Amino acid sequence: MREGSSTANYLVSVGVPVLAVGVVGSVIGAGWVSQPSGIFFSASMGLVWASAISSMVYAISTLNIPFSILAPLTYTNALVSIALSATIFGEWQSLNLLKVISGAVLIVSGASVVGTTKL
Repeated sequence: MREGSSTANYLVSVGVPVLAVGVVGSVIGAGWVSQPSGIFFSASMGLVWASAISSMVYAISTLNIPFSILAPLTYTNALVSIALSATIFGEWQSLNLLKVISGAVLIVSGASVVGTTKL
């Protein structure tokens, strides 16, 4: 990264505090209670998150893309989250489609404007 840290070092530096908070929360809270499917989905989420962060670090450090351009594009993850939760968990029934579509249009519009910005 530009600040003198490798991608792997960055992921470890972020991951260790996340693990510590999880352990403390497990000790203070209800303990380690989870089903195998919950562990699978949590581990999958962690792998996807690490891949996304690694891609962002690569874009910033190697491709020299300014964070001011990259950050707004990351907000499109809300669209993926809504689509997955609506289809996988059946939450589409409780969605206010007008608000979801309005928000999606704003997110895509903003990402389009930022994506066409000259470096």
